[in-house]
Amino acid sequence: MSKLLFILAGLLTGAFCAVAQINVPVASLTIRVVDESRVPIKNAQASIWAQDTVKELQRVGAVDEQGVLSAKMPAFGVLYYSAANVGFYSAWSEYHFKPKAMKGDSSTWSSLRWEPWNPTVDVVLKAKGPLIPMYAKRIRTIELPAPGRDIGYDFERGDWVAPHGTGKTSDLIFTGTGKVANGSYRLKWTFSNPGDGIRVVPPDQGARSELKSPKEAPADGYAPGLEINSEGRVSSGDGPIGERPACFVFRVRTVLDEKGKVVRAQYGKMYPEQLNVVYYLNPVPNSRSLEYDPKRNLFGKMSGEVINDY
Repeated sequence: MSKLLFILAGLLTGAFCAVAQINVPVASLTIRVVDESRVPIKNAQASIWAQDTVKELQRVGAVDEQGVLSAKMPAFGVLYYSAANVGFYSAWSEYHFKPKAMKGDSSTWSSLRWEPWNPTVDVVLKAKGPLIPMYAKRIRTIELPAPGRDIGYDFERGDWVAPHGTGKTSDLIFTGTGKVANGSYRLKWTFSNPGDGIRVVPPDQGARSELKSPKEAPADGYAPGLEINSEGRVSSGDGPIGERPACFVFRVRTVLDEKGKVVRAQYGKMYPEQLNVVYYLNPVPNSRSLEYDPKRNLFGKMSGEVINDY
């Protein structure tokens, strides 16, 4: 967004944000709400808006039989949109139009149109499967009990392994090095068992889903370790360097047969936060479901905080 548009956007949220007082170009957008097979979802609730506090700059309602909702309104180069339906995870995103040169008399700006005019974008909603109870907890990784040393963490007990805590099984081994202040902080993850590992899940393409992870953990493709920086971006190991992933999927407590085939394992996911990690462990061996039920955290109130992320 240009400096001029940034200033204008500020005006829109101020006391004088009535449409009649702001002459800006009009934008038009059509969204099509579909499921993962690209079949239209009838009667889904959808929204398109330029400003979420100004009624005249919002279009809210049910989509038609083709899953479509369209809107036309004054905008500062961006229209936001979202969609939801019973039995699906909601999704949202924004559409950035090509810049317009708004110069001269502001009274003429309303005669301009943002381009492209009325593009159509798909909003993919992921269907909800059975939500399952999981061990879910936030690890404050900046507070490692022994910086620079390998420290095991027990996902089921929600604690560091002895002598640093009450944990018994090193599901994931943390090694923290460097300093946050000078940008050198790195967090390395490794595992205890052959077959254990981690995968990087890239961000959604297009609209962002309420469910940021896959619905099911992949059966293979797990790396024995990787490293992230203080922002949760991959700094070495599996995955594109410098990318901030949607999440990580892991496999732990793996038992292999004599041919190296997985006989037994547990799966879960982690969301990177700045200096923290939120993890979810499926308690059922060999179940790869990652659809967490936030009402059934197996730690109960042990975690000391509510973990509602999917």
